[in-house]
Amino acid sequence: MTRKAIAVSVILLLLFLASLPILTRIAMVAVDEREARAAPTFDPLEFFDGRSEGRGTIQTLDGQSRQLHVESVGQRDGDSLTLNQFIAEGDKPIRKRTWRIVKAKDGYATQLTDADGPVDLAVDGNRLTIRYTADGLHYWQRLTLAEDGRSAVNRLEVTKYGLNLARVGEIILRK
Repeated sequence: MTRKAIAVSVILLLLFLASLPILTRIAMVAVDEREARAAPTFDPLEFFDGRSEGRGTIQTLDGQSRQLHVESVGQRDGDSLTLNQFIAEGDKPIRKRTWRIVKAKDGYATQLTDADGPVDLAVDGNRLTIRYTADGLHYWQRLTLAEDGRSAVNRLEVTKYGLNLARVGEIILRK
């Protein structure tokens, strides 16, 4: 093999290796889109109407983890839902918070007793994404509805100044 052929082969190999992250991301997006098409659309008013229970784990920046248990009771009234949650986090006392979700023309108008201001709630297929700020911390949450429509996986991240302070992994089941 000539030096020129070796140089061309090395360049092609480097280009291929450099493109792997892009190809991987494209493949992941394709899988996400297939999963989104397979499951029903996430309707938070329907999913959280009635009783549900969430169980998961909170992992913090310092490497500690705590168990999480959330009992929820939702009451639907037409195009709105009031959702009361009772949250047990490790050894902390149980705390209550309330969501108010109203279906609007262009999405949802949402309020949360924990939030410092507006709550952004968006549906994309079987995924529900929630963003809000509380006590100077930024919360990003994605719930992915299962094909059965009766359970969802919840992933939540808490950040401040771009630093990830905590992550939650939770399974929510309708009762």
